[in-house]
Amino acid sequence: MALVYVSVVLVGTLGGAFLYMLCMNLTRLVVGASLPFFSADFFLRGIFLLMPLMGMLACVLMILYEIRHSSGNFVKTIAFLIFGLFTWLFLIPLSLKCFSVHEDMREDKNLAKMLSPEFFRREYRGIYYYSRILPDLTADGLYINLEGINGEQGRVTVLKKSGIHAFSDSDFADPLIEDGIKMPVVLKAPLEVYDGLYRRAKTLFDMGYIYYLLFASAGLAFIGICGLRFCSTWRLLNALIVVLSSCLISAINYAFYYLPFFSKSKLNLFVVRFFSEIGFVYTDVTILVINILVCIVCSLIGLTSFRLTANTESEEYTSLPAEGFDEEDL
Repeated sequence: MALVYVSVVLVGTLGGAFLYMLCMNLTRLVVGASLPFFSADFFLRGIFLLMPLMGMLACVLMILYEIRHSSGNFVKTIAFLIFGLFTWLFLIPLSLKCFSVHEDMREDKNLAKMLSPEFFRREYRGIYYYSRILPDLTADGLYINLEGINGEQGRVTVLKKSGIHAFSDSDFADPLIEDGIKMPVVLKAPLEVYDGLYRRAKTLFDMGYIYYLLFASAGLAFIGICGLRFCSTWRLLNALIVVLSSCLISAINYAFYYLPFFSKSKLNLFVVRFFSEIGFVYTDVTILVINILVCIVCSLIGLTSFRLTANTESEEYTSLPAEGFDEEDL
């Protein structure tokens, strides 16, 4: 199982960082320019961003590996606990620290966006056409205003050494590239969840390691998932339950931090008030309680299911008819 964890973290992080580098290179690309192949800056950034994800993924794959190879459950469970604690207490904080150091050392994070001339670029109210872009980030060209119904009331404005329009607040340097590359929702949604959780973890880590530990309570919920591998005698169903539970825990933690429903709920207000009365004042304490409860519930389900499965297999074994050879068969 150690080999599974190390392989997933190393190969997954390096491979994911390479894909991240290619995607980020696309955000700097403008129409008419060549695409750079390798960027050490984006590659290192991808390593620090994806290392926590690969650590969590490795833990889930260890559970699936244990479902597939059910022998030596106790040893594999101890190994999973060790690697799970290592991921949440050391690997993720290390990546957050390295990411902060790398961001402070970056020299190109505030580079201006330089567009290529002689292309039509649409924005909400009209279309820009730059015939010439000057080194001082001004441009000559036209602006076609499309306000009104079907642009009937539109007008054309001549641009002379005008500032380059900021087409969007996204990371893309050229809106034409952004329009041509649209990520499907199936990939965009989980990436947004991970990005939100990563940003929250970094914010709490910057506040102090104690605050990060409250966020890392999600690790307890993920560790508790290990117990769900005994839910049934059907291995495929157990694997499906583990994967869906992992997604659900991630969604619950993301929703708590970013959806107002949780922060304004009576449950959250009650838990925060209760802990504040005993001297523990922290607005995110509810997620700590939720993750601990999830860990306890999953562990109890695992213990109960394991005992029931063991008793069922024992009864089936003892109920088998004794087989032997008669003298006539010899």
